[in-house]
Amino acid sequence: MQAVQQFPDSPFIRFSGIDTSFKEFDQAVAKLAGGLQSVGIGRNDKVMVMMRNSLEMVQTWFASNRLGAVWVPINSELKGLTLKNVIEAGDPKIALVDEEYQLEIKSTGFFTEESHFRQGWNSRRPEYR
Repeated sequence: MQAVQQFPDSPFIRFSGIDTSFKEFDQAVAKLAGGLQSVGIGRNDKVMVMMRNSLEMVQTWFASNRLGAVWVPINSELKGLTLKNVIEAGDPKIALVDEEYQLEIKSTGFFTEESHFRQGWNSRRPEYR
């Protein structure tokens, strides 16, 4: 937080040649953390993330940490029974996934309620839904 106050317009991170300032990043993380909190995510809850390397993936990490939740990244190459076993071992409360992995995650049968599954960003335009 101190860096956000001292260097609000300075670049914090760069993805795909685009700089994001400390302030922009902090605002996005605050919004995502608020969204996670509004669906019941809090301290020690596990937030499973299956996303490509992206700015939005990093934001899920920071948002989870901001809430005291546990960030559980899942290898996007996992499929079928291996993916199901990894998810079961992680026992997440919610999943944030890129659109391209949605069907694979749902096919594991772990997330039986829509309230446990939140579609993440798609490749066209990053948006939290």
